[in-house]
Amino acid sequence: MRGKKILLLVFGVLLVTAGILSPYYLKNNKETVYQRETVEFKVNEKPKPLTLPSQTPLVKHHLDKNGIIVAYLPDGKEVYNVFEIATQAMEGEKVLGFIKNNNKTKNVIPFVPREEEDGKLSDMQVLALRWLENNGKKIEDGLIWEYKFDNAYNDVQVKAPWPSAFGQAHVIKAFLSAYKETKQEKYKELAIKTAYTYDIPIKKGGFKSILQDGSVFFEEVPTEKPTHILNGHMISTVALLELTRITDNKKIKRLASQGLETIKKYIDLYDTGYWSKYDLNPKKGEIILRVAFDDKNMNNNPVMSIDKITFQDMQTGKEVILDIGREDDFSGAWRISGSDWLSSLDNDKAGRILIDGRNRNKQPVKGGTTMNTYIIMQLPEWETKLKQLEKPFDVKVNIRYQDLQRKDIKVQIQNINQGNYLDFIDIPDAKWRTTGDKKWKSYEFVIPSKHLGWYMGVDYQKYHIRLLEELYQFTNDLFFMDIAERWRTYLETYSENDK
Repeated sequence: MRGKKILLLVFGVLLVTAGILSPYYLKNNKETVYQRETVEFKVNEKPKPLTLPSQTPLVKHHLDKNGIIVAYLPDGKEVYNVFEIATQAMEGEKVLGFIKNNNKTKNVIPFVPREEEDGKLSDMQVLALRWLENNGKKIEDGLIWEYKFDNAYNDVQVKAPWPSAFGQAHVIKAFLSAYKETKQEKYKELAIKTAYTYDIPIKKGGFKSILQDGSVFFEEVPTEKPTHILNGHMISTVALLELTRITDNKKIKRLASQGLETIKKYIDLYDTGYWSKYDLNPKKGEIILRVAFDDKNMNNNPVMSIDKITFQDMQTGKEVILDIGREDDFSGAWRISGSDWLSSLDNDKAGRILIDGRNRNKQPVKGGTTMNTYIIMQLPEWETKLKQLEKPFDVKVNIRYQDLQRKDIKVQIQNINQGNYLDFIDIPDAKWRTTGDKKWKSYEFVIPSKHLGWYMGVDYQKYHIRLLEELYQFTNDLFFMDIAERWRTYLETYSENDK
């Protein structure tokens, strides 16, 4: 259900605390009846949220004295972005359109001593190609280009210097473009040496990770615990496939084949059913759920009193428990939020009433929606491993409540295509009907790991579609086109709803 968009004020990664007493329930049933349980607790036991690392935007650019595009970090430091320089090598003067807010130079392109073999390459292309030739680092039988600045995205950090499959792919494409334009063999050989580094694992200075079944993933941001960024792997596979068109090199053909195999095996993990995911790194905190109502029976009577919500890691069994009915229900890392949570039902503060706000909120309330029953949770302590792709990170949720009214209930989760705005998608199997029998019960469901992703905007959705279309063009495999069309449908649905 799409409500009025509301700007979120907080966004963080949270830590686990010691568990509280677990409720008694029968594990064989989704919905079970409780014997009433009294739990002692202390206020302000909740953990404090961790602040996300400062992200790494490259917001300003200019040309250095050698005519190479340079980016600024937020602290004003100038850095060279391999991807951007490779783009300059392919696009030439077009990159000037990326350069804004220039305060350093007049963006004057220096004199370029040219060679006859440079052909129709522009001066800016030649300058960028020479920078790439001079700044590649020899590693085993290949060349690799490193980023000389620390990087952070979401909750992932990597220290300089670090290579990237994404940047490396664009270097391959830059040398291939120069080879096609000039027919100089040196560019073909440089492209081949650039491709060889796709066979070097992260521990040896490369960006290849090995999955549990032996599959290969080309990591855009290589870390000890890789996050498997989809577009970085796909553009790498596209670049390798493009290179196979001008060389019969067996090693490069094997790498391209491995890239394709991984995509076909694992791309379903990136499909949420309404959007694609940027990577497989789960959002660990500020997971926003909403208790919603699916029937036409709207009144101001209490629907239920929720006493406890448990998140359980299905791999490790570790739990995070939100005990509701406390003085600090609306604060802290684990909390409830929204005007449709009322006071507790009993004097002993066991649980808190919620109502169906649609009856009194004919229009979305200011700063909210028509149903304002939010639950903000975190994942249990997350101990991912390098070979984690084959084990989706699903979370079991148990809601303990007192049944106060006959109602169709569903639990929703914030979707990943709205970023800092609230919008919700139904959680599969998180739907049940209450009866109003006043008994204490629990309902259990699973949040699939594909619904625990970070925000990913429209531009990346379009980019995923474009890369799938390119994979189809290289392989004639309808598998890739079918997924591209499905993800395009997601994009069209989003665009229509967003109106």
